[in-house]
Amino acid sequence: MALQPTSAAEKELIDTGSVSSITTEWSPISAAHNWPKERTIRGDFLTSYIKNKNKEHSSLDISNALIDGPLYLDHLTFEGTLRFSGCEFSNALFLDSAALGNFLVSECRFNSEIYGIGLSVEKDTHLINSVFLKPTTLMGCHIKGTLALSGSRFHSTSEDNAISLESATIGQGVRCRDNFYILGCIDFFSATILGSVEFIEGHIAGKNAKIRFDESTIHGSLRFTRIRLEGPLSINSAHVRRHLQVAKCRLIKHRARLELHSTIVDGPVIVDDSRISSGIMLIALQTKSFVEIRRSLIGNLDEDTSIIGSGASIGLGLYVRNGSRFTKCFKMPLVKIGNSAVIRKSKFYGHPESIGFNQSSISGGIEIGPNVLALGLINLENATVGFDARFIQSCVNLEKQKNREIQKTALNISHSKIAQALIFDTGWRCDGAIRLNNTAVGGDFSIASSTPEKNSINSIIAHGLSVGGAILMHKNLAIGHLDLRDASCRTLIDSEHCWPPQGQMKLDRFIYSNIGGYAPTDVSTRLKWLLRQSSDHLAKNFRPQPFEQLAHVLKRMGHEVDSRTILIEKQRRLRLSGRLGGVLAKFRHAVLDMLVGYGYRPTKALMWGSIVILFGWVVFHIGHSNGYIGPTKARMFLSKAVSQYDPADTLPSLYPSFNGLIYSIDSFLPVLDLQQEAYWVPRHINHKGQVDYSYRIYYWVHTLLGWLITTLAIAGFTGLIKRD
Repeated sequence: MALQPTSAAEKELIDTGSVSSITTEWSPISAAHNWPKERTIRGDFLTSYIKNKNKEHSSLDISNALIDGPLYLDHLTFEGTLRFSGCEFSNALFLDSAALGNFLVSECRFNSEIYGIGLSVEKDTHLINSVFLKPTTLMGCHIKGTLALSGSRFHSTSEDNAISLESATIGQGVRCRDNFYILGCIDFFSATILGSVEFIEGHIAGKNAKIRFDESTIHGSLRFTRIRLEGPLSINSAHVRRHLQVAKCRLIKHRARLELHSTIVDGPVIVDDSRISSGIMLIALQTKSFVEIRRSLIGNLDEDTSIIGSGASIGLGLYVRNGSRFTKCFKMPLVKIGNSAVIRKSKFYGHPESIGFNQSSISGGIEIGPNVLALGLINLENATVGFDARFIQSCVNLEKQKNREIQKTALNISHSKIAQALIFDTGWRCDGAIRLNNTAVGGDFSIASSTPEKNSINSIIAHGLSVGGAILMHKNLAIGHLDLRDASCRTLIDSEHCWPPQGQMKLDRFIYSNIGGYAPTDVSTRLKWLLRQSSDHLAKNFRPQPFEQLAHVLKRMGHEVDSRTILIEKQRRLRLSGRLGGVLAKFRHAVLDMLVGYGYRPTKALMWGSIVILFGWVVFHIGHSNGYIGPTKARMFLSKAVSQYDPADTLPSLYPSFNGLIYSIDSFLPVLDLQQEAYWVPRHINHKGQVDYSYRIYYWVHTLLGWLITTLAIAGFTGLIKRD
């Protein structure tokens, strides 16, 4: 039996098929407690009317009415438009498994729940400019048109979602605009949205505040603009077929973070002019386009991280710029970037680590700067870079790190591969060490400056660095410590002004093919360079390889004499190191140095031989004049003994007369016979009976020196002395 109308609104519904006239001037939402009786429609009456009359009308419009009692429309099939405008619902609205043409709600107030599990709407569903004081549940709904939530207020109770759209299918997108307000969570878990989703100018608040798109598929774009969210924006394991943008948003309070864990985005991911208090999670994110963060403040995801992107795959590049700030570490380990990674005009306050790309693969280049400030480590360890790695006009300032030391790491690129150049360009400053241990650089390694100001780098630790091009250290560069042990490059270009202080350089096993550019090649300057090595490497634990390498390069460049000078210095340092053994070995080494320059300067033997010969000339001349050098042949005299020879005596015409210079040469050179040594000999008693052994002793020394110097000279000139 059909219910009879009891109010003017119910009679109007029976007569016209709609309720729209109103005789008083007031807003039903703001004055909902003071509804006139004639505007009341009983819930059971409206349910009965809709179910019995839905085939007679293409649509049903209810305006400015109080729906008193629950409205049961579950399992209803209504092909037309069901529209409520300016109404208040005192009890729940049930739409479970209903099938509607359009479902339009505007400027209404719902004092209880809306249940729409499995609701099917052929066209649009609008819940706009209305108040929903209890949860709205549309799980598993199927809306072929647009879902509009603009200008409305949605509330939740206890742990329930304010709006539940889990597993929903929406054909033409979601619009949530115009200062909407949600107290609690709006949940699109596992939803399928064939259009785009827009959240513009709204506020999501409460202890359960959250926007959730986990495991959803969105065939259009996903945009959030001027949103204030007091909880997480969760888009984990979702698939967005176009771009994802967060612009001018404020994600505040402790849990307010952007989550894109294992999400696939076919277009770009953009965070613009936003504040995200609890960081961004990009773990295993996949995008065919780029990720860009600009003009944003990113807070703490956890104790030491602002952004975590482990294992992310980014097709067209990662860009951080235009005044972005990160309170903790920007951490992107194991990330794969199809193009370049560019960080400009941003500040990173995380310490001990500020930026991390360790174990990442970047197909293009990586550029940090200009105007980047990092208060902690920049970590590129085990990274692979397909083009240049460039650092420009930026600063790694470790002032907040306690117990700062020269070896405190500011930039770690160890065990990495850089296909092209590694460049520290204009105005780069490091308050700690740059570590390049076992790094491979395909092009040049350049630490340069195009400004008059000096670049300041505390230290460079490049043990095992391999550079395919040149190592270029600009004149306007200050390096506190340099370690190039086991490093290699094609060309070394440096300047005396950029060398570290005395004792702050290690060059053992550093290999280079030539010295080029403005680098000095004169031996005195290059010796200063070698002698700036660690004092231990020049003394007790002497390292000969740096000397040998420099000598080899200078020789290849045509500086033969300078090359020998370096090798002689190496031998001297080896002797001073105490590694040759006992006193005799050191003495032998010193003799080789003095007489033939360790075989590198055999002409020194000629000099010393000449000195000995000239000195011997003087000694032997004086000895002969004083009667201590006399003839050796008895037949010189017929009237007296040889021992009585007086230099004033006249010699037989056939006897060679004494010549001090020729005698000195003859007794010095063992391979010559100049008819002096065989006819004249020093003696200890002269014709006056005076005794003096010095001339005979000197003769022996002179002869021994002749053998020694002559032998070493021959060995030096013929290469018999082992030089290396």
